[in-house]
Amino acid sequence: MSAPIKTLYVIPHAHTDFGYTHDPVITWELHDRFLDRAIELCESTTEMEPASAFHWTIEVFATLEHWWTYRDADWHRRLLDAVERRQLDVGVRYTNGTMLLTHEDIEWELDRAVEWANDHNIGLSTAMQNDVNGFSMAYAHAMARRGLTSLMMGLNTTMGHSPCPRPAAWRWALPNDHELLVWHGWIYNRLKSFINLDQLADELPGKVDSFFAHLPEDYPLDFAAVSGTVNDNVGPFTSLPEQVRRFNDGDHGLRLVLTTASGFMNVLARHRDKLPVKHGDWTDCWVFGHGSMPQEVGALRRAQRKMMAIDRIRSLGWADDDGGTLSYNRARRHISLACEHTYGSHSSVSAPESTDTQRQWAQIQIDFWTAESVATGLLRDHLATTAGSRGVKDPSALLINPFPVPLNFRAIYEDKAMETFARVRHPEHLYQLDREPTRAAMEKGNLICHAPLEPETALLVTLEHHAPRNNSLPVSMDQVIEIGDDLLRVAYDPSEHGIVSVTTTEDGREWCLNDPFALFAPVREVPREGGFTVRNTDNERDPSDESWRQDISCTREISGEIERLEWVRDARGEALIVHRLHSPMRRQIIRFDPLLPGVLDLTADFWFEADTTRQAFYLSFGWWLDPGEPVHFFYDSSGMWLQADRDQLPGAARSLYEVGMGVAVTQGDRTVTIASRDVPLWQFGGFTFGDPAADVPRQKPFLASWVYNNYWGCNFNACSPGGFSCRYLIAPTVGTADPALAAQLYWQFAADDLVHPLMPRAETQF
Repeated sequence: MSAPIKTLYVIPHAHTDFGYTHDPVITWELHDRFLDRAIELCESTTEMEPASAFHWTIEVFATLEHWWTYRDADWHRRLLDAVERRQLDVGVRYTNGTMLLTHEDIEWELDRAVEWANDHNIGLSTAMQNDVNGFSMAYAHAMARRGLTSLMMGLNTTMGHSPCPRPAAWRWALPNDHELLVWHGWIYNRLKSFINLDQLADELPGKVDSFFAHLPEDYPLDFAAVSGTVNDNVGPFTSLPEQVRRFNDGDHGLRLVLTTASGFMNVLARHRDKLPVKHGDWTDCWVFGHGSMPQEVGALRRAQRKMMAIDRIRSLGWADDDGGTLSYNRARRHISLACEHTYGSHSSVSAPESTDTQRQWAQIQIDFWTAESVATGLLRDHLATTAGSRGVKDPSALLINPFPVPLNFRAIYEDKAMETFARVRHPEHLYQLDREPTRAAMEKGNLICHAPLEPETALLVTLEHHAPRNNSLPVSMDQVIEIGDDLLRVAYDPSEHGIVSVTTTEDGREWCLNDPFALFAPVREVPREGGFTVRNTDNERDPSDESWRQDISCTREISGEIERLEWVRDARGEALIVHRLHSPMRRQIIRFDPLLPGVLDLTADFWFEADTTRQAFYLSFGWWLDPGEPVHFFYDSSGMWLQADRDQLPGAARSLYEVGMGVAVTQGDRTVTIASRDVPLWQFGGFTFGDPAADVPRQKPFLASWVYNNYWGCNFNACSPGGFSCRYLIAPTVGTADPALAAQLYWQFAADDLVHPLMPRAETQF
């Protein structure tokens, strides 16, 4: 039986959603005003008994950073005084972020908070995360390495789930003998589901028993914590100190204490020996929302990849450019805000066409696209500085590989364009050549270079004149087409709409399983008539944790029909191009690039219309490895290479995975590794709908790459019109999953961004 609760710690804070309730620009101003008011309340209650004196926790560091920028020295002093009195606390997370964050993003976020604290002689210890259904083990480990000791979670079970009954506390065992103390509390607005905060002293006495009626049977403590807020983006309650004082004057068998997140976690730390130890990655079941915005997520992933390269270039001492508006911190800040969990408006479902919904979404989009723009310009500045004053006599390209693995590079330029910009005396004009490469541009290109680069190497290569090779021939749709190189062969069957065979030429082994759909087949999923309903879930353990969930019953079919097939030989090797009709997937490219022997290079080009029909699209990846052997799936989580199920926190989501560099599936002595450039959402083994806690079958080596969905009735967009391209590099190998191979394939995507054109020195004054 659980112990009776004698003390309830109340932690006033504002739950931060950059959007949802208000436009993001308004949200920033609101949180500035919330902090002003919180400081004033702290000052005005210093003479009260400590349990009822006002306390405030700044939930995420981004709001403090914004406030600090727009307030003067007097306000700064008042805030620091409140921190010194321990009435005010600062959470170390930059935002309530998602699993889209990379390892580099996490490092920057935590460094941002820690550096500010060190500058002002403040000790930070605790991260708060609310709403979001998970917390990556990579983030927890990065905290623990910095001596940040505690995590307070208040996840939202609407469309989600808790890994265990709440409240709970545990010691999170992390790599290299690190540990994080975790409080897994109720959702941030639980208290208001029982009482009105402005009438706490009058209403709570009659609700104490019901409030604690559903404690877990094994709850080991006689105290607990609850947030002192009522909803998203709501400021401090002026009456709370007096309400707590009046409640404590009564005899209710319960004492209330106003405190901060760190104040409560310090109390919890004194009872560490009573808490269980848990292991694993806390995967998030809310990641499906990123499927509703593939264009923006693709822009973010491109920005993150460029920032990875910038970090490596800076660490090698090749360049450290951070001037002008294209600053390092600006790029990182937009990336972090793009990874924040609010991806729409509270009216997205009820009124998707409303100006509120459209205005909020337009502002949220800004962070994604600006992140890519700033990262692109910043990377080009780093490449130009690395190029330095290298003298060249002919148009050349500097190839830069800052990564710790070998990469293969190729540069293609049009002779006419190079000659035009060679006459310009200002190096800034080189940026005119820095456009996204298109197939048409490659077909016109007649200056080319290609070379393998060893790790952490820069190589100057003269561009050679090259006769563009673009042999494009139609292919019959009545036969199976084979394409490949010396190491790998694939067969594409138009009647099956995908690849039906993948064979390693050395041993003749088959790797492709045509079940349930051919490999790289575009699958459209649509809820059956009446197969999409929203229901309220009755939580028998805790009625205050009731939420709504979707019941989904779907049909799946190959999307569209093939218009024509085209066999192409060009500067990037040999490819089969499949043109499709009546499908958002307009084109598939199956390529073998001589720079990547034994690697299958797949690209899918999509164009989504403004269609609010509930639907989803995924690409099927079914593998035939060793029948009868257990199947193991691996994924990259913010830089940590983990095995699904084995390396996950008990009870964490196992339906959808948001991955960084890629995934792998192993069976017996064979592994298929897939680097995913643009699409982070994957499912392993099988499907589950409407219930993120459901067990997922793992019997088959089947993966699904989720490109798009809009059937989740949450605050995401009703549709996401526009173009989008996703690319995969696939390597079948003997042995178990190798994170180094996944990283090498992923970093190969960055090679196109790491080529810098150089003009003759006499014409351009570097």
